[in-house]
Order: sequence, then C-alpha cells, then structure tokens
Amino acid sequence: MEPLSYLADYRSYIPLLAEHLYHQFNCFDPIRTLASYKAELQQNCNYTRLPMTYLIQQNDTLWGTASLCISDLESHSHLTPWLANVYTFEAYRKRGVGRSLVKHVILQAKNLGFDKLYLFTADQTAWYQKLDWQIIDHSSLNDIPIVIMEYDLT
Repeated sequence: MEPLSYLADYRSYIPLLAEHLYHQFNCFDPIRTLASYKAELQQNCNYTRLPMTYLIQQNDTLWGTASLCISDLESHSHLTPWLANVYTFEAYRKRGVGRSLVKHVILQAKNLGFDKLYLFTADQTAWYQKLDWQIIDHSSLNDIPIVIMEYDLT
C-alpha cells in the first residue's frame, strides 16, 4: 500500500475529490453544493490541527481519501473527533485502501491525544465492525437510517 499524504501537500486534487465526495455523500445533505465540498476540503489542508484530510495516491493518481474532523453530525456534536469522508476510487476498491485510510486516521487521532473516535455510516456497519468499531447509536440523516459508531483509542 502506498504511504498516506496530507491533502495540504496535494491541493490540486481538491476539485476531483470534491466532485466524488459530493456525488457519494450529498444524499445526507442535499442542500450542500459542490462549492461547499471544495471549501471544506480547503479548510482541511492542515498538518497539526483539525480538520485534516489524508490521501493515498501513486504516480499522480488518487486512490482514496479520509478526513479527521471535529464534528460530522450535528445531532451528535458533543462527540469528537470524527472519521469522515472515507472514499476509495472505484478502480482501487477491494485492495485495502479504505482499511489503510481508516487505520491512519485512528493513529492520527490517538497521536493527537483523543480517547475515542466516531463515525456514522448508512451502509458499511459490518465493514467497520470488522475493524473493531462499536455501534453506540442509531439515528437518521435526511430520512436515511444511519449507525453511529465509536472506536476506543486507549
């Protein structure tokens, strides 16, 4: 697996990432625009503070991305930080890209001193459970059932 990089080092990927994230996740917030995804990714170009976005890429080809952010779900804003926007480009799925991204974000959250990490998912609960995430709540977002999960970093 290729090493992970910071989006801050590859800002030229922002338009492509924003387009894919918009199409993948806009069902949860249809009011959001493509421009808002681009703006969010610009804000995630950090190295030592949240929010941060990470990439796996090789030979100028983007394989996948994931973010570590303060909050990703307004109804659960008391929980922090969050793993968000985990996305693997279709040609690179089933190769461990998503797993590498998730493990990297877990390590980064732990290195920043957090005890827990959170996420929500509509359709990947079983996959995250295989990575030792625990279900802590059920909810809905834009009438889509979601599961809120927690990872113990201690």
